Amino acid sequence: MRGGHKRTGADGMGWPPLWKIKRELHTARDQALALILRLCDPLRRLFYDRQELLKIQVHLGDGVLQDRLVLYLVYQPQGLPASQFEAIRELAAQGHAVLVMANGGLPERDVQALKSLCWRIIERPNRGYDFGGYRCGLHHLRQQSVLPEVLTLMNDSMCYPLLPGTELLQRSEASIAYFGGAVGLEEHAPWHGQLILSYWLTLKKPLLESDDFWAFWRTYVPASNKTYTVKYGERGLSRRLNADGRPVQSIYNHHFFMQAMRGATWQDLQLSLRYAAFVDPELELECARLLQLAPGTPGWREACLDFVERVAQRRNFLNAFPYSAVAILKVPFIKKSPLRLQVASRQQYLRAVRAGDLPAPSSGVLADIERCTPNP
Repeated sequence: MRGGHKRTGADGMGWPPLWKIKRELHTARDQALALILRLCDPLRRLFYDRQELLKIQVHLGDGVLQDRLVLYLVYQPQGLPASQFEAIRELAAQGHAVLVMANGGLPERDVQALKSLCWRIIERPNRGYDFGGYRCGLHHLRQQSVLPEVLTLMNDSMCYPLLPGTELLQRSEASIAYFGGAVGLEEHAPWHGQLILSYWLTLKKPLLESDDFWAFWRTYVPASNKTYTVKYGERGLSRRLNADGRPVQSIYNHHFFMQAMRGATWQDLQLSLRYAAFVDPELELECARLLQLAPGTPGWREACLDFVERVAQRRNFLNAFPYSAVAILKVPFIKKSPLRLQVASRQQYLRAVRAGDLPAPSSGVLADIERCTPNP
């Protein structure tokens, strides 16, 4: 059994594995701290706003400001890997000005190397995760009276690009009216709407001109607490814009994923299951049973699609089905997160690449994926 032997309590019931108990205790502690921080927000804001733009170092690059601007946030105080230089070159090559926001700063050699690729590089203290850097960058742009037609907020929590000639930037800019991003998840109770995952956000000029948008950032005070950042930053922004009635749109979502899977060939459907990633043992066993059936078996396709939909309702579909994400949906990135599902997703992606079932990315991006992925 994964996660160690299953322990048994005094009543004979099985206890959760130790890793799960530790995770739940850590989550409870983090949630309590997040609530305390939220209650202190009015007081914290008085101090934070005064120093947010005073504790940054701005470097001017050789790039020309464009109507399409990417704020690319990194946390690499020891130096940028080759894959992130490649990502920045890819963004610039698509006709975008690039503002690199470096939480925790950068080595001087990287700052100098980035100047030829970027419009600006900003170094700031490492506080508030990605939403701390986004807030600082947005306020810097507003202070400089820079208002692009499209502003994309991205961070280095993903390995990008996996595929050459990706058009995700253009697709998001053409499809999103006000606010959205690469990946959207449906949220239900206690609110209804679409949650846009914060590692790729798209903001259009009408939104950047709205008071509602800036009201959110005025009331959001960054904190180095993961629960606070996700709940009040990532989820808070999507909730605020859903509540305001503005269109909240995504390129990859559950509906789009299932539509693509229903149109997939039997070969792609079989490979999607072969390289699926799991943290739920019962789903993994069910997948193994489906893979033992021949594709021509009556009801095979319907059973596979039913299984895929049930998994996608429980887990992030891009993480659960990395083959489908890259081969069918043409998703040009994969997450670097140390969470168990994301680790399993990268392991399966690498299996597919090594078997020749998925195209290999550039050597720099491949090395980045391998570096953050333990062997299964």
